[in-house]
Amino acid sequence: MIKQYTLILLLLLFSGCATYKAKYENPNEAKDVTSTKEVSHTFYLVGDAGKSPMGEMNPALKIFRNALSKADKNSTAIFLGDNIYPAGFPDKKDFPTTYAEAKNHLDAQINTVTDFKGKTIFIPGNHDWYKFGLKGLERQQRYIQKKLDKKNVFLPENGCPIDDVKISDDIILITIDTEWYLTNWDKHPTMNDNCEIKDREKFFEELEGLIKKNSNKTTIIAMHHPMFSYGSHGGQYSVRQHLFPTNGSIPLPILGSIINVLRKTSGASIEDMQNSRYTELRKRLVTLAQYSNKVIFTSGHEHTLQYIVEDNTPQIVSGSGAKKGATRLMNGSKFSSGQMGYAMLEVYTDGSSRIRFFGLNEDEKEKFLFTSEVLSPNRSIEVKNYEETFPTVVEASVYTEEEVVKSGLFKSIWGERYRDYYGMKVAVPTVRLDTLFGGLKPVRKGGGHQSKSLRLQHSSGKQYVMRALRKSAELYLQSMAFKDQYIVGEFDNTFTEEILSDFYTGSHPYAPFTIGTLSDAVDIYHTNPQLYYVPKQKALEDFNETFGDELYMIEEHVSDGHGNLASFGFSNTIISTDDLIKNLRTDEKYKVNKEAYVRARLFDMM
Repeated sequence: MIKQYTLILLLLLFSGCATYKAKYENPNEAKDVTSTKEVSHTFYLVGDAGKSPMGEMNPALKIFRNALSKADKNSTAIFLGDNIYPAGFPDKKDFPTTYAEAKNHLDAQINTVTDFKGKTIFIPGNHDWYKFGLKGLERQQRYIQKKLDKKNVFLPENGCPIDDVKISDDIILITIDTEWYLTNWDKHPTMNDNCEIKDREKFFEELEGLIKKNSNKTTIIAMHHPMFSYGSHGGQYSVRQHLFPTNGSIPLPILGSIINVLRKTSGASIEDMQNSRYTELRKRLVTLAQYSNKVIFTSGHEHTLQYIVEDNTPQIVSGSGAKKGATRLMNGSKFSSGQMGYAMLEVYTDGSSRIRFFGLNEDEKEKFLFTSEVLSPNRSIEVKNYEETFPTVVEASVYTEEEVVKSGLFKSIWGERYRDYYGMKVAVPTVRLDTLFGGLKPVRKGGGHQSKSLRLQHSSGKQYVMRALRKSAELYLQSMAFKDQYIVGEFDNTFTEEILSDFYTGSHPYAPFTIGTLSDAVDIYHTNPQLYYVPKQKALEDFNETFGDELYMIEEHVSDGHGNLASFGFSNTIISTDDLIKNLRTDEKYKVNKEAYVRARLFDMM
């Protein structure tokens, strides 16, 4: 009886195992389609390609090289990490044999781009960090730069976490070293010495800014570790992995399955998605991706080919550049295969994109596997017919009268605050954006965590910010309480939103308009906010959906181009705080006006 139960248990277990064969949610996508769309840029993606026979090139790299040789200059080849197996780039003098093997694995990948007309980018993976850490990573960076005779071919540079590359006016590539985030920093005490970003939270802030800034562009995020996967790092194992969990030669039935269950449930390995640090990274990145509907994740790590769409975000896994791996077709999986190969992502001029996967046939020749549309075409801007003329002055309030009328009990708990001013109607001038300051055009939404804002730009390039006086409760919740879960829109017209909206009445709504006069009195530089009522209008274009018909503060954006203003110190050039600190650290010619700094800080405290 025990044997029968054991057999049934094993059958149930193995029937749910990952396999190496190609699997499809829609079998029709196993056939290629011809597109008549104009290609803007093509990305060729291969990961975990850091192993080839000595003096040769592995089969996956051979078909990758053949594809690159036919590509035009509007193309980018991305090696998605684990460029050297098993462990980083050693020093030639200390480890001559290991160095020769590592060099061979890198050369095989570099040789695929010999006849390639486009850009080439290598990103690091966990194996590139192993054993030799930051020094091995920097050796790899210098070697690739020298072999290709180019800068910006190993990104992010210097063991830093993030970099971005402008591919075109409509496409941006963001490269992330995910192992930087996952690794134990105590083992790499100097890892952030040459980086502007020195902590994990600052990394998320930088990524959030890049996504929001480019929300209208196709945003390719290239990183080694996937955010979605159904291979071994995602807790899905093959029959062989259940029998040989340690890749040994002695089978361990049942015990092997127990080992895999423990691996899946404990998250003991930092490289598995169940690990707490990995989960933390994944939740934050997936949440930040929701700020744009044009983000595409591209990764390696799993030795598989997968296309997954979950949480409104497509994930391309192309990590079988040297090895095979098993997968399952689950949840948002559209396609998965365990065979070696690569992926090709075409981005079209209409904003849409299409993924194609290629593997190997029995003769180790290229074999088409799968295709699917990734992003749909850009939504055409349909501007409604808005009024062309507006009253010179409009009476308006920040909140409605109903929103500021509270019961005696409510006031006894929360206080009087400045509710009366939020509900008071004030007479303010209306404005046409296409004539304000010589004519302004909306560029993009702002990235604030409380205010709804819109970036505006003059034809000369100088920029302004249009910021609603009514603050957003949900933006505050998103940034402070739900960093790892996207909740925008979920608290509309709820008691939570009502409470938070009242919370903002603790500050005077018109206080910002006093700052300029006060700053002038103590000789502090400042912007010059002005209060307007901005009606919905043609000049707002498709931003009319979320902006207009309320009170706004419009002021200069703190950036280049405002050198005619005394309140900007007649300076046409503005640098960030990070750049200032970097300049102070690297060159003694840079100095801070100590009196002005102390005066400004004291003014802030007041």
